[in-house]
Amino acid sequence: MKLAYLVPIFILLLSLNFVVFDEGFYLSKDSDFEFYGEEVNNLLSYFQAGDLNEERYSEEEIIHLKDVKLLIWISIGLLLGLLISFVIYFKKINSKKFSLKGGIISLIFFGLVSLIFVNFSWSFRKFHELLFWNDYWMLPIDSTLIQMFPQSFFVSAGIRIILYSFIVSFLLIILGFIPKGEKNERT
Repeated sequence: MKLAYLVPIFILLLSLNFVVFDEGFYLSKDSDFEFYGEEVNNLLSYFQAGDLNEERYSEEEIIHLKDVKLLIWISIGLLLGLLISFVIYFKKINSKKFSLKGGIISLIFFGLVSLIFVNFSWSFRKFHELLFWNDYWMLPIDSTLIQMFPQSFFVSAGIRIILYSFIVSFLLIILGFIPKGEKNERT
């Protein structure tokens, strides 16, 4: 059952990747982030293992985008590793208990993570200091990336990630309460 403590990490990575690769989020008419479709496609293609059209970016921005791409691929690798672990061990455990426990742990975890919005600027800075090993994320205010992705973009992305995470957590809890047929009952 200790594997249930990894469920929040799995859900966070899953939600993060849903948001990162959701072209509709970047182009949403309900948001302030109506980017040029071509540039959104350029970045999303780059993050998915394509090449980056670098003409709009400074050398520092290109380095930062390489760092971001690496972190995205690390998150995908961790996500797949956790998924494989869950699949392997799912047959050996009580899936109802696992779902219930994982969902409850996740709700608590995401409740605490939601506190980042109390002081998002500080949290955003600490996030970058923790995950980036250089200062290329400290771009000038007039840089293309800062113009395309102001802090308000990341607030919206963060809210969406947390919202998705809460939804998945609640779904796991619900799965933990759904009765199983006696044939499939595991102890």
